[in-house]
Amino acid sequence: MSGNIWDVIRAKGLEDYFISIWMDHSDEEEVARRLGAEAVSRSDFSAATKNYPFGSGDGPEETLWVGRHGPRWTHVLQISGNHAASPALHAGLTRDGGRLLFMCVTEVEGVEDLVLVENARRTDDIHAFNHTPARPDGLFARTMADLSFDGPPGTQENACLTVVGRITGTPLTEEWFDGRHLLCRVPLGVW
Repeated sequence: MSGNIWDVIRAKGLEDYFISIWMDHSDEEEVARRLGAEAVSRSDFSAATKNYPFGSGDGPEETLWVGRHGPRWTHVLQISGNHAASPALHAGLTRDGGRLLFMCVTEVEGVEDLVLVENARRTDDIHAFNHTPARPDGLFARTMADLSFDGPPGTQENACLTVVGRITGTPLTEEWFDGRHLLCRVPLGVW
């Protein structure tokens, strides 16, 4: 994996609000169902984001864009709302032996979290401020040993996205954003 993955995110206008879940499950419709989401359409990025301002949490529902991410994983990009950050949601999604990665980047905090949840338990994370894995022997430590978190703006975000790509076996690329994925709504009160 090479290149600056964060440049892809910035090009899409997501640098101030990037909340994503990667679930170790290849069926995007099943992932949407587990999230309690109602599929609205299959759309490209432009159509998916046309009527939903990023980070808007004031509406009556959460908006997600859900698409396959390599052979085994599904990427859930939160377009509006912020409940994808809920530890209770992560636990519920992985309770039956699943695992997921969660990443949150905001304009104010930068990288807030990169978390691994397995079997309803948070098993590893990269600390937001010192960028060290919580478990020295954990999965994150093994996948980030050669990465730098120090450098110009975007370095930390790119390093975290590189870790995600190494774990999922597929980097987040422009091609993923060029795809047609499920645009979903999660009605108020589901999460």
